[in-house]
Formats: sequence, C-alpha cells, structure tokens
Amino acid sequence: MQSAVGSMSVAFVMTGSIATASLAQPSVPAGFAVRRIAPNLDNSVVELSAIQSAAFGEGVVTASTSSGVTTFRLIEPTGVISVIESFADSRVDYVQRVRFDSDDVLPGEIHATLVEFGANTSPPGGQTTIYITIDSDGNIVKRFESGSIDDERAYDFVLTPDLGDGSPGAVFLDRDGTDGTSLATMGAGFSLSEREADSNPAGNNDTDVEGFREDPIGTYGGAFLLADSDCNSATFPDSTLWSLSDPLGGGSYASIASPIACTLRRYGDLDVVAAGSFGGVVYITEQVANEIQQVAPDGTHTTWATGFAGIDALSISPDGESMYVADLNGLWLIRPEGNEPGPAVLAVDPTTPTGSPITGDPITSARVIFTEPVTFTDTDVTITDRFGSPVAFNVSGSGSQFMIIGFAQALSNDVHTVTIGDTLTSAANGQPLYCDN
Repeated sequence: MQSAVGSMSVAFVMTGSIATASLAQPSVPAGFAVRRIAPNLDNSVVELSAIQSAAFGEGVVTASTSSGVTTFRLIEPTGVISVIESFADSRVDYVQRVRFDSDDVLPGEIHATLVEFGANTSPPGGQTTIYITIDSDGNIVKRFESGSIDDERAYDFVLTPDLGDGSPGAVFLDRDGTDGTSLATMGAGFSLSEREADSNPAGNNDTDVEGFREDPIGTYGGAFLLADSDCNSATFPDSTLWSLSDPLGGGSYASIASPIACTLRRYGDLDVVAAGSFGGVVYITEQVANEIQQVAPDGTHTTWATGFAGIDALSISPDGESMYVADLNGLWLIRPEGNEPGPAVLAVDPTTPTGSPITGDPITSARVIFTEPVTFTDTDVTITDRFGSPVAFNVSGSGSQFMIIGFAQALSNDVHTVTIGDTLTSAANGQPLYCDN
C-alpha cells in the first residue's frame, strides 16, 4: 500500500511537537508502551476527551484556557496537533470539563464547561459556568450560563444516553467549595434543571468533584462514578470514590473506597470503559504519588503506572485500546505493545495553498518533517508531474526526522505530487508510516 501525503503544492497545516529524549519516561506495566505525543500546552495541564470519529478524527480532544481564550485541539496518536476552534471570553479562568459526544447523546459533538472565578475571594469559588458545544464544522454555540455571586456554580458533567427515565442528556455536579454541591440534569433542549441544591453523601457537607464518569459495566454499584477530593475541608480533608444513582431524584450515594486523608491520596481524574485492553476497571490519577491507580469494585487501589509530574487528566479511547494522560510535561499516550502508532508527516517545506503551483524562484530541493526519526531509501518515494510522468530525485536524512529530497532538475511553475509509501518506517520500532489516505 502507498499513501499520498500530499503534492508539492499542498499546504500542510498540521503542527505539533517533537518529543525530547531528555524527559524521564513514566513507567508502565509489561506489555504496554508509553510515549509523549505533545508538550505542555498553554502552560497548563489540559482537560482531555479521547475520540474515534469519522468527522473529527482519532486521538484526543484537549481544552485549555490562556488569557481568556479557550483553545480546543485534536492531538492524533502520532503527535500531530491541529486546532479545532477557539472560544474567547475574558471572564473564563479555566476549563472544568470537555467531553466528546461519541454516543450522539445531544446535538454538538464536543461539549465543555468553562468557569469564571467568583468575586468572593476568601476562598475563591466558581461564580459562573459557561456551557458550549462545537460541531464538526467548528461552529461554537453557547448553550447556557449558570451561577452568580450569591449562587455559585462550577459544573462538572457527564453525557449519558439515559438519565434514569430513558431520556438522553447530561448529569451535572457543582464542585465549588463554598456554595454547596448542586446536582442538576440537562435534557435534549439544553435546559438545566437543578435536582438538589446541596447533594452530598450522608455525613459529608461538601463534595469536590475531581473525576466524574458514567459506569459502563455496572459492577461499581451505581450509574455514575465520582472521585471526590475535598482537600480544603477544615474538618475532614479526605479523598473518597463514590457511586451515584438516581440523579433525577436528587442523587443516591454509596462509597466504593473508604475516605483517606488528602495528604496520602488526592485524585485528579478517572475513566472506565467496557472493553478493550483497558476495559472493565476504573483507572484514576493520584496526585500525591503522581501515578495512575486501578480501583477494584471493592475499593482496593493498586498502583498501575508511575513517574509522572503533576499528573491530572486521564481519558481512555472508546475502543479501550488507548489511554491519554496529561501532566506538567505534556500529553502521554499509553497503548499495548505492538499497537503504537507509526510515524506521520508533521510538515513539508516548501508549502503553498492547496492546488496552486509553485511560484517564484525554481526549487532544487524540498523537505518533509516527520513526528519521529524514520528510516527510508529512494524506493520509498515517488514523484510525478501533473501528467503523471516520473521526476528524477534522490533522498537523504534516513535515521533522522527529516527527509531531504533533491531534484535532478529545478522545479518551477507546476504541480508535482510526492508519494511516500508505508515502507518508510520508524527508526525506533519499525512501525510503518501512519496515514489516512
């Protein structure tokens, strides 16, 4: 099979990072491999939602806010980064949650809650939640705002095909630390209904949501799973994993893991999927030891991966074969060994708008930049002119991230197509060129 990565006249708009070897690699269990596929973005730990979508692509949607601009990106397994869309609102301080609507629960395939800090700063709290959706054409719609100085809301949420009455929608939990834990639901018309002004497990006076997911396997005792690290409590600063049922009736809670002091365990995020290599068990990020833990239905915690720095968000792909983890060093992809993505084209030079000829001075060489060091020879490349006739060339740079193409005769004022076959492979593991035809 051969994959045309583009013509000399195609503008490659993909951007991304080249992982540096100086970073310490996290440690994952035997049979799995980990690689960094993106650097730290916007000087923050991004929120994540893994996707496999014909409209958006495969990889993970990231969301982060800097100077009032929230940027949504798609990061592919190869490390290619592209901006999906940006949302500008000077009031927004951070992203609470981003979800990709893989089950078509509600219109708009990317959903996100953005939070403005409240005016009361002792302690600071979420004043307003802004809820937006983004469709596959990049159109952003602000669906609602909720909260005020006297009624603060910083909503985390889960999209669900069944709220408990057979209707699709979303369940919302307020993680604000000063104004109770509101439990709300949202139906198909994006109308938010508060079900309980202060919804907490028995004996708790506050719930600080760090991870919030639907339970797709039903072995954890409830429709939803909630990682609670109430570390600002003056009386019981602890972390607990809860199940949540009956959101329409105000919520019914049961503990999965017993409370433990925040000095010993502090959650960042959790995810659980039904099947695949990561299926059937809860994975949760733990910020004291900077590791990923597995949590059994009886609450037993087992260390699964270590060596992160400022670990936070975690998201598993719908097929259960890829785990994305965000920490202060960037974004990590964990996959079963043998299932890692191959190298991909990151950029080409020169580049011109799609379909337009090369203009200006004739060129004698071109450069293709890959996401990682690759191995290749002349036989991995073909070049043709607009009539399909071959163009003489040679390539150099095998073993690096750069392919330098030298032309036997200078090219000008024409369209030439460069085709790179998947016989080009990763210098590190022999994986073939990653392509989407």
